[in-house]
Amino acid sequence: MIKLKNVMKTYATPGGSLNALDNVTFEVKEGEFIAVVGASGAGKSTLLFTIAGLVTPTAGRVSVAGESIYEKSASFRARLRRERLGFVFQTFHLLPYLS
Repeated sequence: MIKLKNVMKTYATPGGSLNALDNVTFEVKEGEFIAVVGASGAGKSTLLFTIAGLVTPTAGRVSVAGESIYEKSASFRARLRRERLGFVFQTFHLLPYLS
C-alpha cells in the first residue's frame, strides 16, 4: 500500500515559494492501479518522484508497504524502487541523475 498524509513540497523561486504539493493525502491499496493526470506544472512528476523516494517532501509522511520511507536510508529507498515500485512514462526518458 502507498499512503501519503499531509504531504507538501515547496520550491524556492525568485518570485517566492511555489507549492508543488499542498497537503496531499491519499492511499493506494495493494493491487490497485491509478493514473495521475493534470495540467503541465500541476505537480504530477513531483508527486511520483516523492512516492518513489527521489524528492524529499517539505512536510508530511510517505509510506510504502507500511514503512515511512523518508525515515529510512537512501539505499532502502533505492531497494524499494527496484523491488516494489514501477512507472510507465508517457514518453521515453532517461534519468541522468540515476545513471
